[in-house]
Order: sequence, then structure tokens, then C-alpha cells
Amino acid sequence: SENRLESTYSEKNMKKKNLKYALMMNAVIILLECIGLSMSAGQMGMRAFLMYTEDSNILNLVMCTIFLIMGIRSYHAEQPVEHWVKVCRYVGVCTISLTFLVVVLVLAQESGYEAFLIQGQFKFTHLLCPVMSFLSFVLFEQEPKLEKKDTAAAVIPTLVYAVILIALNLAKTVTGPYPFLQVYRQPWYISVLWAGLILGGAYLFAAGMVKLDQRRH
Repeated sequence: SENRLESTYSEKNMKKKNLKYALMMNAVIILLECIGLSMSAGQMGMRAFLMYTEDSNILNLVMCTIFLIMGIRSYHAEQPVEHWVKVCRYVGVCTISLTFLVVVLVLAQESGYEAFLIQGQFKFTHLLCPVMSFLSFVLFEQEPKLEKKDTAAAVIPTLVYAVILIALNLAKTVTGPYPFLQVYRQPWYISVLWAGLILGGAYLFAAGMVKLDQRRH
């Protein structure tokens, strides 16, 4: 009985410590997001909102802010954050991680890793914020457990972005901003292939994050 009490106390202590570290990490991410997004807005103006990079970083900024505010309340109450707060962070992490993966696997292949990962605002929006968000979520943001149905929430932002940008490209209101979105400049099946790859990849990554989170419990 005494050992059980010690184990429960130790577990509660560890969860509180993890939340503390998560809050610190999220505060740093918010600062970095503000720096990177300010640089993007200063360089590109309103066009920045057409970019998935900036949109995913804005979404991540919002989700980190929600987590920080609600997490401070939970920390002082010595309770885990509410499930919807964890889902918000999960959505932010998945979308910004997709940005990182597309940059590393597709965009940087064409223009170079230094240009896309180190220079200007990209060191924040393409590298630091995605990596720190992923590490914070995996290492410290463990409570409560994600559910399988939460996977859909993480894919919705990418799906909405794809539908809007493809419609704007078809209407020739916007060009791109990424080569694979220029649907009227390539065969239709190439557009379908790209859509399947990116949306399918987003779903697989989101599902993998849920599975990883559930294994920790």
C-alpha cells in the first residue's frame, strides 16, 4: 500500500513536471512563430497567407497559445489539460510537421536545403518551429491520451487549404504558390497524384502520431 502511494505520487509529480516543460517549450515556440511570421509578412505582405507554410505556422501559433493559457490553469490545478486542448496542439503539430516534411522531401530538393531551412524566416517557419513543436508534443505533452477519431481533425486544415487553393488556381485567380498546385499547367492526373500523396501523407502522419501517443499510455 505504501509503495502504491509512493508510485502514485511519483507519477503525479512526473506529469506535473512534463506539463511545466511543455508550457516552457510552447512559450518559446510562440516567440519564434511571432518572429518568423513577422519576417514573412514584411517580405511577402498579404501573399504570405497563400502559402501553406505561413498558414500552418499561424495555426500552430494559435494552438500553442491555447495550450499555454489552458495549460497554466491545469498546472496550478494539478490536473492534466483537457482533451480538446491536447487535440488543438495535435492539430498544430501535424500541420506544421507536414510543412517540414514537404520542404525536406520536395521543395529543398529543387532549391537547396540551406535556402529553405536556414536563410531568413525559413529558419523559423521551416525548421525551428516544426522541430520544437514535434519534440515538445512527443516528449512532454503526454496527457490526456489521444483517440483514433482525433486523426480526422489533423487532416481537415490541409484538406481545406488544398480545396481553396486548387479552386483559385482553376479560376486562374492565383498561380501556385507551389508548383504542384498549378493545376492548369499540368495534366489532371499529376494534380490528382500530388493531392493523393500530400493528403495521404498528412493522414498517415496524423494516424502515426495518435498511435505513438496511445503507446505511451
